[in-house]
Amino acid sequence: MHKETLVLNKAYQPINIIDWKSCATNVYSNKSIFEVLVHYDHNYILTIDSKYKLPAVIRTLRYVRPVINSCSVNKTLLYKRDSGTCQYCYKSIRKSDATIDHIIPKSRSGCNTWTNLVISCYDCNNYKGNRTPEEAGMLLLKAPKTPAYLIVSKKIPIEWLDFLYFL
Repeated sequence: MHKETLVLNKAYQPINIIDWKSCATNVYSNKSIFEVLVHYDHNYILTIDSKYKLPAVIRTLRYVRPVINSCSVNKTLLYKRDSGTCQYCYKSIRKSDATIDHIIPKSRSGCNTWTNLVISCYDCNNYKGNRTPEEAGMLLLKAPKTPAYLIVSKKIPIEWLDFLYFL
């Protein structure tokens, strides 16, 4: 049973994920400022005298500014952003074998930001060394970007997919 609900703002941008109890309180109260966009097919909230479908996606009727780029950079999120692929040789790698590469090396004032870090295999990272990709004659698979929205989850409910976007 999925026990979480995706919350969108008035402009259909993801702003939060809440548990089923908070969802039930927010949606089924008399003063609700939410509308239900999608229900889970086989999940219900049971009360003494009623049975309600559990909302999968709800939308607030007020505009709430989404928190963008609030995720700090770490190996797990970089691995997810780069789809587990070395950004230099384009081979799929396991997370445990992946290394974090600074496009502009730390020794040259390269910082730990989304746009300066990529996932690479050990061989490519070692070959590049203390050089930029251009100096090493290497091309990046894609330019690194700051993700607009990340959900770190092993399984995203299918009901949410139409409302999530990934860069």
